[in-house]
Amino acid sequence: VNDSIAVVGIQYSGLYVTHDYGSTWTHIPTLEVDGISTIHDFDSPGGNVIYFCGVKAFWSPFGSSYMGRSFDQGLTWEVIPINNSQNASVLCFIDQQEGWVNGSGAIYHTTNGGNTWEFQAYTSGSTSMGFVDNLHGWASGSSAGIYGTVDGGQTWNQQAYTKIGNTIAALAAINDTLALISIGNQLFRYHDSPYAVTTCQSTSSISESKTT
Repeated sequence: VNDSIAVVGIQYSGLYVTHDYGSTWTHIPTLEVDGISTIHDFDSPGGNVIYFCGVKAFWSPFGSSYMGRSFDQGLTWEVIPINNSQNASVLCFIDQQEGWVNGSGAIYHTTNGGNTWEFQAYTSGSTSMGFVDNLHGWASGSSAGIYGTVDGGQTWNQQAYTKIGNTIAALAAINDTLALISIGNQLFRYHDSPYAVTTCQSTSSISESKTT
């Protein structure tokens, strides 16, 4: 969250919060009552607000997605279902009201802090996602390649990506023309705005020595 505050989710054990650089941790038991089995991702748009996405009854048969939100730096939490989303793996908020969640490639969008969620689009196989503003975002995952949006997630276009077929482990959206992706033990820089395939550049490798 910041230099002194961090939140950790442990499968079937709930959530732990530290406010002193990790010296001590507070267990949050309310999540056990709510039945959250797995917490997949956290995000904080700033201030005292923290969000997470997680599931109940993971893969049994499909884990129903839930969002948790805290307005006091993680001390108390409210758990909210995310409509029909399943197996939510990543969420991204650009402010305290607007955010997105990705559940097995299905993108859902909220403009009221998670009170309600609207399905936007399906990005086949994507599990990672990042937005840099209310229009520009990226999504990737496994062997899905890279998807980009320039309209706030309403439509997604698969990007020109020279390494399609390789497993993308993670994606980080830097700005509206740059994303970083991890493949194996290498980091790649992906240039150009998230437009359709014809407007995109290929990836270029960044050696580990340059990233340290």
